[in-house]
Amino acid sequence: MPKSGNVSTEIMRLSIARAAPVLGVSTFTLRRWIRERRLPYHRVGRRIVLDRRDLEVFLRRCRVEPRQRQ
Repeated sequence: MPKSGNVSTEIMRLSIARAAPVLGVSTFTLRRWIRERRLPYHRVGRRIVLDRRDLEVFLRRCRVEPRQRQ
């Protein structure tokens, strides 16, 4: 499979250990969120992998906007 220099078009699959720091949580928290089906994941045999784009979407959904001052 040829590798392209454009990372934004490549699919980035991450293990739980690599995905947890992206979200700023521990691996235990990430495993609980997966168990609770809070974010999408892929199961390859017994291994769980997460798509980097799904993590970014999850972070955007969790964003809290500042209040408007009156």
